[in-house]
Amino acid sequence: RFGLSDFGFVPHHSEVLKRLPSPFDIWENAADQLPCLIASREIWAVVDGWPVLDAKNLLVDEFSPALRRAHAVLSMVAQAYVWGDASAPAKTLPSALSVPLHAVSERLGMPPVMTHASCELWNWHHADESGDANVVTQDRLRCATTITGTVDEEWFHCTSTAVQMIAGPSVIEIGRASCR
Repeated sequence: RFGLSDFGFVPHHSEVLKRLPSPFDIWENAADQLPCLIASREIWAVVDGWPVLDAKNLLVDEFSPALRRAHAVLSMVAQAYVWGDASAPAKTLPSALSVPLHAVSERLGMPPVMTHASCELWNWHHADESGDANVVTQDRLRCATTITGTVDEEWFHCTSTAVQMIAGPSVIEIGRASCR
């Protein structure tokens, strides 16, 4: 029901996508360029030019890696779209962004905004894929997407994710104890 792994609320590395499948490249390309699109003030033109993509293939399984990645990407792009100019935040989102974000969020039972889960728990990968996946420290993790593109943002998110991963077995045990 909550998409738990033995890391608690953090899915295993194999259950976290770095990218959505190719039909959704337009979303991923914008996510890859968020810092530049915000700085150049092109975020609105890029997203306003999107076609409305059908997300129904992502809505099949609860908490699937693709569904979680879609929420991460779309909610971060929405955050950038709204706050791209903090002095004049956007009051609405274009349907090409809002329709799939709403569908994905509804399927996950989450709000259609950037959340702790979308920018941290579902937005990481190992910095060194050849290392021991059981050794968890924030310097061994990287974000798939960031809004600012800064090391500080990545460190902030990866520190929280590492703490969640280390504490994850406790979450599982608390759940088991409460069911006894």
